[in-house]
Amino acid sequence: MQPEIPDEILTEARLDRLGEASPSGKSQLVRAWPVRFVEFGIHMALPRRVRSISAPMLAGLLVLAACGGTDDETTDTTEASEAAGPASTEASDTTAATAAPASTETADDTEPTELESTAPPGAPITDDEVAELKALFDDEAYVGGQQAPRLVKWITPDSYLFVQFDAFDPAEGNVPLFLGLGVKGVFCAETQPDGANGSFTHFHQPSAAEYGDGHGGAAGTEGYWLSFLALDEFDAQGRQVVPGIDYELAPTPPPECGDDVPDVDFEAPGQQALSADDLAAFVSLFSDDILAGGQQAPRLYKSINEDVSIFIQLDAFDPAEATTIRYVGLSQRGVFCDDTRPSPDFTHYHRHTAAEYSDGHGGEPGESEGYWLAFVATHDFELLFPGQDASEARQVAAGVDREFALMDAPAC
Repeated sequence: MQPEIPDEILTEARLDRLGEASPSGKSQLVRAWPVRFVEFGIHMALPRRVRSISAPMLAGLLVLAACGGTDDETTDTTEASEAAGPASTEASDTTAATAAPASTETADDTEPTELESTAPPGAPITDDEVAELKALFDDEAYVGGQQAPRLVKWITPDSYLFVQFDAFDPAEGNVPLFLGLGVKGVFCAETQPDGANGSFTHFHQPSAAEYGDGHGGAAGTEGYWLSFLALDEFDAQGRQVVPGIDYELAPTPPPECGDDVPDVDFEAPGQQALSADDLAAFVSLFSDDILAGGQQAPRLYKSINEDVSIFIQLDAFDPAEATTIRYVGLSQRGVFCDDTRPSPDFTHYHRHTAAEYSDGHGGEPGESEGYWLAFVATHDFELLFPGQDASEARQVAAGVDREFALMDAPAC
């Protein structure tokens, strides 16, 4: 795998090939390096870029696997969770995906393995880029003495992005393991974003004396709902994690609040809209070209490892005209087949090489030189593409967007 983080611009323009039916999600095989910690009785496998593990790194991974629960109890994530992420049942558009000739090139002269991607591997994120990524996420969201295992950047006064590394203390982390979204909310089942068993698994309070004291809370507690987008493949306490939304991480099942659901109108520590200077800094870092052939994507990429890049997509095709980040997401090397779609959250397949961006959507069955994309909206907004009537506008909610550029994948 090779990391670099993508620059993404939200184009309200030409996704001519939005498909219609819901995908079937099947997980890819996990490739990882197992490491046994006898003294802790824990078996883990680390991302392949991680050659050794330190005590802080172990603590960080344990926090990812073990934090959770309410005031009364914590939830052990070694138990099976209702985790596969719901499949989308609605179509985003009525236009079918455009088929295109499969690429005849491979990375070398050997015949590619069946259902193995031939898209060029990405470059691992460098230490300097990790430092630059950390510098972007310099906002405050947690107070009261607690030290959160993540760095934060507010996008709107109601939502922030975060990045989580391979150590509890982000300053000691070397590898980004999760990119995520936090949204202001209350600890009630009625208002959990994406519903029960959905993509927002963890609730955390803004103020706590210790980080562990901030999980969950009493019914109606104010805080943040968190959604985690894994950036690599690893094994945490016997639980296999693969790139994409992690539906099992640190679950805090909320109580029913009935007629006493509070309004979400509190002021969070550090809340603010993304500034023009911060947006420019994101654009500068997300500058990797992962597409070829002359196409200009409506998003900006940064490669993280050989298989995964992350991206941002802005509210204008031209970054100079953009004011905020509408989507973040994950691009994963893959094959255009229904049974190789990483999960239903990966709605769009795009080929590595095309003369025009609109020519790169989808492909012939088994197309291997391309990427599966998953999109996470950073806030609520109305999505309207050029040429569409106002009545066709779609209301997008913060979180994974299972309708964006949705396409059917063929059986292979």
